[in-house]
Amino acid sequence: MLALTATASGPVRADVVEHLDLRDAAVIVAGFDRPNLHLAARFCTDDDERRRAVTEWVAERAGPGLLYVATRKDTERYAAGLTSRGLAAGAFHAGMKAADRRRVQDGFMRGELDVVAATSAFGMGIDKPDVRFVAHAATPGSLDAYYQEIGRAGRDGEPAEVMLFHRPEDQGLQRFLVTRKLDRECVGEVAAAVRRRRLGIAITELARQLDRSRRKVW
Repeated sequence: MLALTATASGPVRADVVEHLDLRDAAVIVAGFDRPNLHLAARFCTDDDERRRAVTEWVAERAGPGLLYVATRKDTERYAAGLTSRGLAAGAFHAGMKAADRRRVQDGFMRGELDVVAATSAFGMGIDKPDVRFVAHAATPGSLDAYYQEIGRAGRDGEPAEVMLFHRPEDQGLQRFLVTRKLDRECVGEVAAAVRRRRLGIAITELARQLDRSRRKVW
């Protein structure tokens, strides 16, 4: 048996071996040095400064490129800002309809978009060789996530830029996203409602029936 993963820390590698019940497994870890990637970081004092700095930096780059952001709203904000600067920009996040996500992803792969402003939802199956930059408008949730996302740059071996725009407050957001508690009561209500509707139910209708916000039931 051969088990492969793009990026995995020591504990994750141990989990792979344990869950697959591998015996005497030969664990091979390749190096992550990518000489063609130029990594840099820029400290920003507040969000307004960062938004301006990110938009200007991306607008000055020759694409195609990826801009990873922390929230779904930020994907729309940055895409709109970059479009106003004359770039062909798209937004991508998990809350979009599947058809819209597919349209943005296919457009990027075909070279129709200069840049995609996306959450971490954008990435699986993305193997575009000529990505010339990957920028982060906020600190990612983990070093593994950061390495995996910047690894989409320069897969053709040509030079590519990687830039992180960060603030200390970014860590607080990531801690909130990781540690927020699951509303078990809401999960039970959603599960029961979905079971009753064998043919499925729209998120908006589900939220109305349960008298909860659309975000809560999503």
